[in-house]
Amino acid sequence: MKYTVQTLDGRYSHNKYFKYCIEFGHRMNFNQGPEHFTNAQHWFFKTYGWSAEVRQWNEILRYYHLNANIPVWKHGLGAGVPNLPESVNFTWSWQTGDGNYTKSRIYVRGDPELAFFQLAHTND
Repeated sequence: MKYTVQTLDGRYSHNKYFKYCIEFGHRMNFNQGPEHFTNAQHWFFKTYGWSAEVRQWNEILRYYHLNANIPVWKHGLGAGVPNLPESVNFTWSWQTGDGNYTKSRIYVRGDPELAFFQLAHTND
């Protein structure tokens, strides 16, 4: 499997929820990026349960914060948010590329989750 790992810092919009992003190529003819992304997504689903796509994930979380009268900036990773759906999985989320230039990504919470993935999927 071919992928790159990015550490998320202030330049990345989802850095307050996830520490890493695993990126996959956007074409099949060079490095099988879409196939590798789909296999990794399936592995995360089997290992950690389902998670919504990261943009939907963010909107769902925001909705529940607002309805619970909790300021969005006090996210606390869902702490204190009543009835937060299981699709807001704080272990991982994902984002597909646009097929031309944007890479598909899997966002992971931290070091243990990334290490477990890397043990299961060596980087070619």
